[in-house]
Amino acid sequence: MRLALLRTSAAIALRCIGASALLVACHAARPSSTAPELVSAAQNMAPHNEWSRVPALPPNQDMTDSIAREVYSPSNISEGDSVITGPFPRDVLWVWFQDAATQPERQAAIDLIRGIVIGGAPVRPGGIYYVRIHADGTTGPLQHAIATLKALPQIRLATVDLNLILSHPPEH
Repeated sequence: MRLALLRTSAAIALRCIGASALLVACHAARPSSTAPELVSAAQNMAPHNEWSRVPALPPNQDMTDSIAREVYSPSNISEGDSVITGPFPRDVLWVWFQDAATQPERQAAIDLIRGIVIGGAPVRPGGIYYVRIHADGTTGPLQHAIATLKALPQIRLATVDLNLILSHPPEH
């Protein structure tokens, strides 16, 4: 039951508070200039097999039960750090692309952080991709992936997985 609640909280939150409010709350200011060297480096990466292919639109599916058990395992949850308030998984981020982002641009962005799409929420416009990255037990790789993606022009939002934060709001 709890797993089902976690899986649907992103779509519910976006419907309830609106996409623009979520963007304001979650998206730090974009750097004044994008990093063209990041874009061109990602575009020149070798092609990938079908398993790591980023779809043009996010999959209309939750992550599998086995992946969800790993992602939301207590050993993979950060209670936060000096940059991000938790709780959140250390190895999953949400990525929302600009409407005009092409599939090759989406692929290049996810390749740049060496991520794998593990699910998605088809909210409008475009939708949110759930992307898993390699973690080292700290929030460092997650922070690096988020900062890397925010520097790209095809990214609208890159943030931690908000499922746990949205399902357990802080008490005042």
